[in-house]
Amino acid sequence: MCHSAAPAVERRPAHRPLPGSPFKQPPAGERLRVFLAHDPQLKADLIIKEIPKSQISDPDEYFNESAILYDARHPNVVEVKYACEDNDNIYLAMPQYAESLQSLMASKFLTTQEIIQIGLGFLTGLHHIHTKKLIHFDIKPANILLDKSGHPALSDFGLTRFLNSSGLATPTALYDKIFPPEYMTKSNTLNLAADIYQAGLTLYRMCNGNVDFETQFNSHKPNWMDAIIDGHFPDRSKFLPHIPKRLRKLIKKALSIDPAGRFHTALDLSNELAQVEEYLDWAYTPTVGNGAIWHRRGENCAFQVSLKRNGSKYNIESVRINTATSAKRRITAGTFLSFDQVDIEANVQEALTACS
Repeated sequence: MCHSAAPAVERRPAHRPLPGSPFKQPPAGERLRVFLAHDPQLKADLIIKEIPKSQISDPDEYFNESAILYDARHPNVVEVKYACEDNDNIYLAMPQYAESLQSLMASKFLTTQEIIQIGLGFLTGLHHIHTKKLIHFDIKPANILLDKSGHPALSDFGLTRFLNSSGLATPTALYDKIFPPEYMTKSNTLNLAADIYQAGLTLYRMCNGNVDFETQFNSHKPNWMDAIIDGHFPDRSKFLPHIPKRLRKLIKKALSIDPAGRFHTALDLSNELAQVEEYLDWAYTPTVGNGAIWHRRGENCAFQVSLKRNGSKYNIESVRINTATSAKRRITAGTFLSFDQVDIEANVQEALTACS
């Protein structure tokens, strides 16, 4: 049986959809079997998500995801082309994207410019679905897909619910690492502030990387719920040295334990994110021994800041590199004792500013 997401979406025969080749590994964060297929009628490569009916209490209810996605169609929301089923599975057909934000973050640390660009994109999609009286409930890097140009789209609406007349909705499930604090302390009936919290958590992960996020979470086991409730997870004081203060401040606000202390709308969060202007294009690479290198390109040159640990001291140096000759000219150099993260951040930011 085939269910179109709307009359304009092409209907399919009552059998397994297009033959497809399974990915050798599912896309990052994907728990279901996923196939790559080519639709000769649409003349497009599609991703086919296979959902076993055995995992669903009411298979007919699952088709709501395709209907919700079609109704919420937007450049920053993943489109469902059509939905099909056979005796054992449900299939959702969606456009193929180059990668997820999760896989991009697994390959490198993001620049501040990339954090802003991708953040503004998925927040635009989130604001759009909120105007449709929907709450997503599952905002995380694995559910933000990127096309070849890096344009982001919000995906996976399996947990999405409509808000009632009071602006509330009850999730059928949530994933532990992205629980908003109020889910465990007040009521499992939530409002849009839950999505704002998850959006802030996603931005936090974009700033610091997933390895640090997972390490923090594991360090709080088995009391991770208490850590979320108390605001100890994630550590709101921990950011990489180059992350601008304005970006840190807005993330902390989005992660407020009290829902009333967060941004009221995704648009408010997006507008504040757009105001971040410092250290935009510095690329961060950690090095052996608790050191790091920051690098950015200039006009006919490149700038590099190196931080190296030497016992209880840190050596920091900034240089300008001629891209034609590879000749280096030192801009700043120094040594400092560091007893906390604040000292490191101050010295790194001073060196980055000297290269601006």
